[in-house]
Amino acid sequence: MSLPPRDNDRAPNIFDVLIRLIDVTYDLFQTGNIAGVIILGWTGWIMYVSYKLPAKDLAPLLGETLVFLKSEKFYLFPLGAALIISVAINIIQARIYKSHIKDLAETRKLLVHGLGEGKLKPLKNHHSSHYDIITDTVKTEDDQGKD
Repeated sequence: MSLPPRDNDRAPNIFDVLIRLIDVTYDLFQTGNIAGVIILGWTGWIMYVSYKLPAKDLAPLLGETLVFLKSEKFYLFPLGAALIISVAINIIQARIYKSHIKDLAETRKLLVHGLGEGKLKPLKNHHSSHYDIITDTVKTEDDQGKD
């Protein structure tokens, strides 16, 4: 997204910077770049804290922050959360797929055997499953020779 042309005789002010930050954040959300939004928020938080704190209190805080970034806990939390979310979504997706497959199997059974509408005649031998809709059983190879 491009910004409208500015007058060349004036310097950018805080409002130009805020507008540009809002545009960048909006573009990151629109493209689905959540990591970019997180990094932008983290950077903004560090800038705000470093601006508000006195210099003598700032050094220990930044030191502890860098130690946390180097530790394994920094990687453990996001990766653990991603794993939990992924497993939960896979379980939900499996339930949806199983119910959809069940619906498709019922529809296929009605279409292949055609007894619901009365327009089609039942098949004597259904080769893919050997299912007999009249008796609601699966025919074995011994039963198939009797038809």
